[in-house]
Order: sequence, then structure tokens, then C-alpha cells
Amino acid sequence: MPDPSQSKQTRQLDVKEKKRSSFFKKISFFISAFGLSFIILLFLHSFFLIAHIEIHGTDSLYGVTPLKGEYLVLLDEEKIKAMLLAANPSVATIRLSKKLPSTLVIDVTKRKKIAILDVDMGYYYLSQDGVILGKDRKSAKLELFPHISYYQQFNLTEYAQGERLTMKDLEYALFFIKKVDEIGVLIDRLDIVSPRMLLLKTKSDKRLLFTTQKDRDTQVSEVILLIKKMTVEKREYKGIDVRFDKPVLLLK
Repeated sequence: MPDPSQSKQTRQLDVKEKKRSSFFKKISFFISAFGLSFIILLFLHSFFLIAHIEIHGTDSLYGVTPLKGEYLVLLDEEKIKAMLLAANPSVATIRLSKKLPSTLVIDVTKRKKIAILDVDMGYYYLSQDGVILGKDRKSAKLELFPHISYYQQFNLTEYAQGERLTMKDLEYALFFIKKVDEIGVLIDRLDIVSPRMLLLKTKSDKRLLFTTQKDRDTQVSEVILLIKKMTVEKREYKGIDVRFDKPVLLLK
């Protein structure tokens, strides 16, 4: 006949063994689940790393190489745009877009040369917002853009390519060149006679006088209105002066 005490001990041992086995199974499950989750996360992380960069609008762009290997999904677009614009002064705007899983697309709009500033021993090629896009010495063959002469001449080495000239009178000069060119008037040059007075000369020997002391959009509107009026009436004129409250038509 079996000993009741031994039978009881055997049952207790079986229960303990089952609990121990259940515990190890749970530990094994959690370890496996954690390992699988880690592998999935590692795969997803590497899956969304930037591996390809497409650039549209320019042949070269400084500062893009370090972006490879960055996490595409969490990319700080504003920070990247600011960094690229600072590294590429010839670029006016940058737009970023993400092509999942691993491609960053960069669309670039470049600044365009609109005028040549005469400086001592050479020239600066300027964009509409006053950025120096290139420099040449006087012996170089110049591209065909309107010339700007400044009452206080700069030295060729005074500013570097990529720097922006922020003088108010020069900003006005570039603005007037762009707007007058947009209405089809061929511009020869613009002389910044003083901080207040700007004289634009056209290829047809007309003179347009502007000022920095009056709203520049108003001045352009007055010039356009008078040019259209003279064209319709087929009248000859020598120039237009919009520096004062009322525009003045200079007749021959």
C-alpha cells in the first residue's frame, strides 16, 4: 500500500515543477518577443534611412552629402533648408519632399543675374536681392546686363561672391531695373547719383529719374502709366521724373 505522505510530496513536487516550467516558458516568450521587436525596429530604422538624394534645378548643391544616413521620416526640414541656403548663396529657394522609403527630393530655384555693378578694377554680377553671384576684372568679357554705377565706388575685393549688398539705394536700383525690364523697356544703365537720386537710362536714350524717398511701387506705376500714354499718343519725350508728388514728363 502506497505511503500517503510520499504521494503528497510527489504531488507537491509536480506542482512546483509545473510552476517552474511555466515561469521559464513566460521568460522565453518575453525574450523572444523582445528580440523580434528589436529586429523589426532595427529593420524599420534602416529601411527609412536616406539612401538616395534627388536634386532638381541645379547641377550641384553644397551640403547634401552629410544628409545620407539621416532618418527620413523625422527630418527637420526647416533646419535643413536653412543650412543648404546658407551653404549655397546662389540659391533663392529650396523645397524638400520625401519619397518613401529612403529618397529625399530637393527642388531648387537659383538666383538670376539682373545687373552689373561697376567697382574699382572690375565688376560684381548682382541678383535682384543684391547677392553677388559673380565677379570679373575689367579685362573680362562681360555678360549683357544693365550696368549700375555707385556714387561711392567699391573695391573688387571688398565683398566676396555670395555676400549680399544691403544698401537701400542699391536695393531700389535693382528693383527699378527689374520692373522697367518687365514692361519691355531695354535698359542701358542706372546711375545711383546720390543716396536719394537714381537715374535710369534706356537704350532709346530716355531718362527715368527715381528716388529712395518715395514708395517705389508708386514710382513704377507712374512711369508705366506715362510710357503707355506717350506710346498711345505717339508723342516723343526725353524722360520721366517721378521723384516728387506728381510725375513730371520731360519733353523734347
